[in-house]
Amino acid sequence: MLKTNRNYAFIDGQNLYLAIQELGWRIDYRQNKLCRVLAPSNKNCSSLLKKVAGKKITFVSDLKNKIVYKKKEPHKDETL
Repeated sequence: MLKTNRNYAFIDGQNLYLAIQELGWRIDYRQNKLCRVLAPSNKNCSSLLKKVAGKKITFVSDLKNKIVYKKKEPHKDETL
């Protein structure tokens, strides 16, 4: 079986809008399709977001057992 890597990212809507606007582009929100919605936790997620995202929602609190933290090795000058 082929293992695929999956990356998750949270993009703040306002920052996305301003960055796209700065490039002179326009976002057609009606055409966007969600692959996945990442929310902090089930407890802190609005019912509207849960309803809109449906089965495409993932909670960070559920991912904490799947995330591996690696300790940074110091640079040669002993800074991180």
